[in-house]
Amino acid sequence: MSLSLLLDYRQEDNKEHSFEVSLFAELFNEMLIRDFGFNIYRALLEAPEQKEEKKKDGGKESDKKGDRRDDRKSDRRRDRKDDEKKTDDQDESDAASEQSDGEGDSEENKGNRGLLMKSEDGLPESNATEPSAALDSAGGAAGAKLVFHDGALLDVGKLLRQVERSERARTSSETRLKELIEALAEVRESWEASRQEVLKTQIDLDQARRQLVVVEDDLCSSRKAAQELRLALQNCRQHLQATLGSLETVLGRKEHRGDTKNDD
Repeated sequence: MSLSLLLDYRQEDNKEHSFEVSLFAELFNEMLIRDFGFNIYRALLEAPEQKEEKKKDGGKESDKKGDRRDDRKSDRRRDRKDDEKKTDDQDESDAASEQSDGEGDSEENKGNRGLLMKSEDGLPESNATEPSAALDSAGGAAGAKLVFHDGALLDVGKLLRQVERSERARTSSETRLKELIEALAEVRESWEASRQEVLKTQIDLDQARRQLVVVEDDLCSSRKAAQELRLALQNCRQHLQATLGSLETVLGRKEHRGDTKNDD
């Protein structure tokens, strides 16, 4: 897989760890760019000056060579002045950015300077002097943020800011996760209360059903007793009517006999 393919990160990419791989590829690419730039700059510094040709044709050629030498020196001085001016401009821009960033960036710069001192102390003398000279020539602001590690210049400040952003994102994610967990706990509590209420209602319904069955049984028993009493009353009525009829018959006969006797 090529480095350009790793650098091609898209937000809609859903592959696992794609952001981490792209971030590592970007850091690795910047490290290579800084390493190549430092090697080129060091090669230019270590390149020997071209040897002047032997003087020929007397004083004319020596004058020409002297003029050329003076031109080279003036060009170098001009380049150095331009570099110093660019460095000063860079220092001013870095100072302005550091002031706008506030206390957090100043603390990061202090940590970067400490890391730079530690890295320079841990390197051998030959390797430590070369990056320090290159950093001094590149400018004070760059030297305060760059660390030479394993032949490469690392922007520790940028790495720390990226780590800080990742830490803030992780903190916000953890906070959101805690909020979701608390909301889930509240939902579980409300669900548990609803479940208990449903169970209580179910128990009350079962009791009401059992009471209804008992009442229905009592009603059936009462209906049977009422039916039996009605039948008993009907029987009593029939017997009473029969008795009354017999009495009327007997009383009628007695009256008829009394009337016949009176006629005689």
